[in-house]
Amino acid sequence: MTLVLVAVLGIGVVVGRNLALPILRAVMLLRESNLALKTLADEESAVVAEQSWMVEASQVAFKSVQYYTNSTSVAAQRINALSQDLVRDIRFLNREKLQKALNDIAEAASYIERSIKHQEKMNDKLETSLRVTTQVTEQLTRGATSTNEAASQMEYIVKQLTSVVGEK
Repeated sequence: MTLVLVAVLGIGVVVGRNLALPILRAVMLLRESNLALKTLADEESAVVAEQSWMVEASQVAFKSVQYYTNSTSVAAQRINALSQDLVRDIRFLNREKLQKALNDIAEAASYIERSIKHQEKMNDKLETSLRVTTQVTEQLTRGATSTNEAASQMEYIVKQLTSVVGEK
């Protein structure tokens, strides 16, 4: 009977060890994967912070470009109005001075109008850049959150597996 008990005990140890070793290997792999996920989550969080800064900076730049576009437009309209006034009152002014002033005003107005067109193109490009940057930031935020959730779930699984085999 003692011999049977020793044999059963020996078989139990061997079987138990054969069951526990694959589980312990799986736990080790899960721990490594969990560490890799946490590292990835930290990196994604850093990228999200940089992307958020980029979005804020782009928004400030976009508002600045809009402001200057509007200011340039107002200036161009004012120059055009002055040109029309000068043309209307030309008979009361010295012709040479008047002609030079008109040419200068017209040239400046033309320049401002070209500048406005350029600024409008830049506005469109900046708006597209902002939209894409915002989308990337949202995706990175979702990825970082998802990675953190996966790491937490893996940590829970590791705790469950280690409690099954009795190792900490």
